[in-house]
This record gives sequence, structure tokens and C-alpha cells, in this order.
Amino acid sequence: MARNTRRMALYEAISQSRKKQAGRESRRQKIVRLRSGFLRKRKEGSKSAKTSVFRSGRGRSTRTGAQRLKTRIGLSYMTALLIALGLIVIVLAGIKLGQFINRSGQEAVNPGAVGNSNISGNEGIGTDSTQNRSPSEPVENGRQENDSFVSSSGQNVIVIASYGKEADLIPVQTHFAEQGIATEIRSLGDNYLLVTRQRYGNPNRRDSDGYAALQRIKEIGATYKAPSDYEPFGSRPFQDAYGRKVWWE
Repeated sequence: MARNTRRMALYEAISQSRKKQAGRESRRQKIVRLRSGFLRKRKEGSKSAKTSVFRSGRGRSTRTGAQRLKTRIGLSYMTALLIALGLIVIVLAGIKLGQFINRSGQEAVNPGAVGNSNISGNEGIGTDSTQNRSPSEPVENGRQENDSFVSSSGQNVIVIASYGKEADLIPVQTHFAEQGIATEIRSLGDNYLLVTRQRYGNPNRRDSDGYAALQRIKEIGATYKAPSDYEPFGSRPFQDAYGRKVWWE
């Protein structure tokens, strides 16, 4: 009986020892599992952080490259624009210089050309002029302003205009007819002359009816506006009208 009691006590001691050992083993496995899980999560977290850093760095690198490309393109456009503007300025300067050199050369060859071109435009294309002419110098179509070309006996007409085409004198004739001055077209050499039908005394004398008629004709002539496609006879037409004795009778 005593032996059985001791044997049972031994079994219980062994059983409790095994239970304690199993408990320690179970706790050790839990600790291992916890430690391995912690290490695994730590590794995953480290990998995730590295991936994020890599992606972020790659994104920054891509954005920086795009910005650099845009900057280079902008600088290229600005450079091209400045070059184009510089070429335009050079071309314009060359044109101006060429015009200046050409004008200087013309003035050197013909010093009076520039001065003559600034004479007032009272004489239109095809009209007569009294400028730059001595009183005794004969005029184209036989015009001359001294008394040798006018009559003292009242056989003078006022020559309003002369032109190479008779058709261009028709509107002028109509213009003066509307103002009460009758005219006719007479040929002289290669030109046609628009003259008054009425005869006057010497237009070069201020006390004559011819002088008064000449001034009236100049006033009316200054208001003439040529129709389209007709000779305008200058900006102030017919200011060079003159008296002449009748040559066709």
C-alpha cells in the first residue's frame, strides 16, 4: 500500500513536470511566433518605405526633367525671336542706307533736280507753266507772256489749258460753261488748247477787261475736280492761264 502511494506521487510529480515543460515550450513557441511576426512586419515596413522613397525620387526626377525641357524650349523660342527681330532691323537699315546713297548720288550728278522737284504743283500734267522762264523766252505751243503775243485791239483769248488729248479737255470745258464762261478747243501743233470764245483786250494790263477775265478764270479753275480717269491738271489747276491773240484767223 505504501509502495502504491509512493508510485502515485512519483507519477504525479512526473506529470506536473511534463505539464510545466509543455507550458514552457508553448510559451517559447508563442514568443518565437511573435518575434517572427514582428520581424516580418518590420521587413515589410522597411520594403514599403524604400519603395515609396524610390517612387517619390523617380517622380521628382521626371518632373525636374520636364521642367528643364520646357525651360530649354522657351529659351530656344526667345533666341529665335531675337534673331528674327535683329534680321528685320538689319534689312530696314540696309534699305534706308541704300535710299540715302541713291539720293546722294542723284544730287551729286544733278544738284538742281531736288530743288526743281519741290516747286509748287500749280501746273498739272500737260499744263503750261510760267516758272523758271524769262519773259522773252518762247513757250511750248507758242505761249509767251510779253505783249508781242497779245493784241491791243481786243483780239485776244484766254488760254485756259493745253493738253495732248482733246478728250481730257471736255470736262474742263463743261466746268467753265457751268460758271458762265463759254470756251472752245483749238489745235496748235501736237496739242489742243482750251480757249475762251469771247475776245478781250490785253490781259497783261490791269485796266483791261482781259485782265479781269483772266483773274476770274483762275478763280473758277481752282475749284475744278476732274472725273475719274481724266487728267486733274494739278492740285490747283489752271493757275497758269494766259492771254494770247487769235492765231487761227
